Amino acid sequence: MSRRAPVVPWRGEALYALSFLGAQLGFMPLFMLLLPRRVLAVAPGHALATLSWLLLLGGAVASVAHIAAGAIGDRWMARHGSRRAVIAAGLVGLIGAYGLLARASSPMALAVAVAVFQLAFNLMFAPLGALMTDYVADARKGRVAGWLNAGLPLSALMVTVLANWFPADSSASFLCVAALVVCLVAPLLVVWPFVPSTPRPPTSAAADPAVPPPGLDRRDLLKAWGARLLMQLGASLLINYIFLYVAGLRQASRLPGMPEATWAVGLLSLVASGIALVSAVAAGHGSDAQRRRRLPMVLAALTAALALTLLARPSSWVLLVLAYGLFQASLTAYLAVDSAMVAQLVSGHPRRGAWLGFMNLTNTLPGVISATIALLNVARSPDALALPHLVLACAVASLGSAALVGRIRSVR
Repeated sequence: MSRRAPVVPWRGEALYALSFLGAQLGFMPLFMLLLPRRVLAVAPGHALATLSWLLLLGGAVASVAHIAAGAIGDRWMARHGSRRAVIAAGLVGLIGAYGLLARASSPMALAVAVAVFQLAFNLMFAPLGALMTDYVADARKGRVAGWLNAGLPLSALMVTVLANWFPADSSASFLCVAALVVCLVAPLLVVWPFVPSTPRPPTSAAADPAVPPPGLDRRDLLKAWGARLLMQLGASLLINYIFLYVAGLRQASRLPGMPEATWAVGLLSLVASGIALVSAVAAGHGSDAQRRRRLPMVLAALTAALALTLLARPSSWVLLVLAYGLFQASLTAYLAVDSAMVAQLVSGHPRRGAWLGFMNLTNTLPGVISATIALLNVARSPDALALPHLVLACAVASLGSAALVGRIRSVR
């Protein structure tokens, strides 16, 4: 049964999509280009290990911070009828975090800056994501989720722009991203186009997220959690290590015609962003039109497994670019429909922000897992990362994701 939600004007949905793009712009260029490049500048002799430790720290902080921020948003929503102030506080903290990142000139300074970034980012992002369950009706969740997840390829496209504007590591590149995030998130906070909710005191059910109200199928939510975790392993690996991967391929002259690492990552982002943007919007609209969530997710996961298999053993630079684009397209399609399905599963729960925080572990734990495996590999062979083997493992994980989605029963 579709749960009711206040009707959001199209201008409100547009501002929401822009704010989500701002949030995704806050982390995608950072982890795809700016942070690895800064690590290579401050720790050139052991960049892989340093980056892995930073990712491990960031993932651990983010895992706790997002759940806590979701709970804070729930309490604020119950008392004040809005998550607006929590999002604004996170945005202010994010500006400060980017200032720290811009000035960081040592691994220790980067560690502090990454930890502060994850705290601030998740304080903003957790309540921002919960707005889908607060204000968007089930019949429109796919469409809205498609536009929200279109921010992933658009933020990846910004990597291409930054590679052109700032071809070398610089503080200005960090500050530029911070300014863009503010420009995209602030309009939503200023206008706030959503119908206010009536504040209510916490109930016993709201006080205990382990006791779901009728209608929330915890088994299906757990299956969705496991499926997204498996799917995100490949995404985390490629986002966090693509710069070092292409730098290593170029240094080893493995793929003739490959440009310098900054330009290579920029080109990969450019090619992938267009097709992934169309894929996210089309998947979201299609899932609403067909009233299906599982089938498009299964097809996207199977396509991702194929793309990862090609990425693990690229025979040419052109094949690497095409396989990367195919993976990003399948990933954004999966995440768009998955976001709609999860929002549909938790809608109406008084602690939906906390449940979404639990679901967000599927975004942070893959980074912890991939960084841990990379560190174990560094201990054996400091000069090489067994990325092809890890990519193949992620392809198998995508197949597991498809199998889990197929077992979900409470949503078609």
